[in-house]
Amino acid sequence: MTGRRTTAPTSLVYLLGSPGVGKRTVAESLSRLTGAIVLDNHRINLPIMSLFDWDGSERLPTEVWGYVDTIRSAVLDALAEIAPRDASYVLTNALEVGYEAWFDRIEGIARTRGSVFVPVLLECELEEQLRRVGSEDRVVRLKLSDPEQAREFIAGTQFFRPTGPHALVLDTTRRGPDETAALIAEHVSGLAP
Repeated sequence: MTGRRTTAPTSLVYLLGSPGVGKRTVAESLSRLTGAIVLDNHRINLPIMSLFDWDGSERLPTEVWGYVDTIRSAVLDALAEIAPRDASYVLTNALEVGYEAWFDRIEGIARTRGSVFVPVLLECELEEQLRRVGSEDRVVRLKLSDPEQAREFIAGTQFFRPTGPHALVLDTTRRGPDETAALIAEHVSGLAP
């Protein structure tokens, strides 16, 4: 799996999981390992969240998400229509049940691009996840950073779990991002025709 292809097929890896499981850090490790381009979900959210100077601890107005969806849709349109066909991508998201249409759309984009589609669910023990949520790195990035809000969100949310022959589930509790990325890259390599 390489970002810019020579003869190998491209891939579209979709990293899923609740806040603090390590989606962005694993995506960055996977990018360094394979050359895949990272489309981190929070970068899509950031233009709207920046309007509120969000510190990751206050609740955002629910109307925010409609605007975020507009931006996400434009990014996916660009991925489908103008993004280099010889590039591989890693996308991240805390996809909730009820929003499977985003998953289906991304899977369809991979198919249209002729890319191997690999959904990966990242999991983590809750207390470790909450410790990560409170990190200064998340505050700086304007991400959810209040452990108690995260606990409430995780407990009250049903997250989408991908299935199918290409799906992979990995626990990041005691596994670092480089090791996790290597397992994903190995899995993708095994799926390439």
